[in-house]
Amino acid sequence: MDVGGHEKAMKKTARELDNVLEKWLREHKRKRYGAEGEKDFMDAMLSVLDGKSLESYDADTINKATSLAFEISTPTDAAIDMTPGIGLTNMKTTPLEVVVSPRLPPCCYE
Repeated sequence: MDVGGHEKAMKKTARELDNVLEKWLREHKRKRYGAEGEKDFMDAMLSVLDGKSLESYDADTINKATSLAFEISTPTDAAIDMTPGIGLTNMKTTPLEVVVSPRLPPCCYE
């Protein structure tokens, strides 16, 4: 029983987040075989897990799950408008800078 629709809302949010991570993963895979450029966290994860699986999970699922274990923010903690808009997509002259840090305190990793 889903009183108030909270479970439905959580499932919808999880699907949306999975779609975002799937697009991010596909984009990095596509770029990976293209021109040499700056490498980031997802590129490192792809190179480590390329074609491997752990237990019953494939490399893509592991990459997406690991990406969720980190907080991603901007160096200045400025808000970023990520809403999609209608029109052409223009590449930024300055790429978005992000800071990746673990969600859990350091004592949890000992």
